[in-house]
Amino acid sequence: MPGSRGPVTASAMRRDATLGPRLVLLMHGCFLGLRICTWPLLEVGIGVCNLIGFVAVCAALFFGFGFRASSLLQQMDLLGLVALGIGGAFLTEVVDFHNHQTLLEGTIFTSANYIEILAFVPAVWMVHQTAKKGEDWSSISGATRERQATAFFSFLVCFYILEDLVSAYRLMGVETMGAAGHIVHFLLLSDFACFLLAHIYNPDKLSGGLLRWWGPEQNFV
Repeated sequence: MPGSRGPVTASAMRRDATLGPRLVLLMHGCFLGLRICTWPLLEVGIGVCNLIGFVAVCAALFFGFGFRASSLLQQMDLLGLVALGIGGAFLTEVVDFHNHQTLLEGTIFTSANYIEILAFVPAVWMVHQTAKKGEDWSSISGATRERQATAFFSFLVCFYILEDLVSAYRLMGVETMGAAGHIVHFLLLSDFACFLLAHIYNPDKLSGGLLRWWGPEQNFV
């Protein structure tokens, strides 16, 4: 029928899923990789924590989502977001007349921050798109969903213990509001992780809205 929407194919669902948790992890891998590569020139965050986080996100992608490094260049959404973050950082540093760093150092520091800010954009976009299309993914394999959710949130919670709580401790006596912001961010993330994991491991409570966020089963062998 004219104007009717055809069935959602498996390939189309996989394309939509690239804007889900797997891409969020890839974005984290990108800004952590940038921090590590530029460590000799400029330390962004805590150097050792960046190394631990990068290894952890690679493990989450491999064991949770079966992701392979050979698929990296095929992730056009990822490349676009990274380019947006770096481009925005460069323009920010060019027009920032009060910056005491060199243009290169400032661009590196701001790029890492902008890419981290953009890391959760794929999840927000996926919720918007799937809600608009009204797709129902309740038939997704429960075991696969549980494995992916566990890998995803295990990384996020552990990483932000280092990123938020350690940073909050270091800032406590210097910038009280900054330290409080880190703590609030970690509490919100932990609350969301516990809520979603509890529902994923109890399918009777799992609503279509949560499934839309999580996306369909993904395999990248």
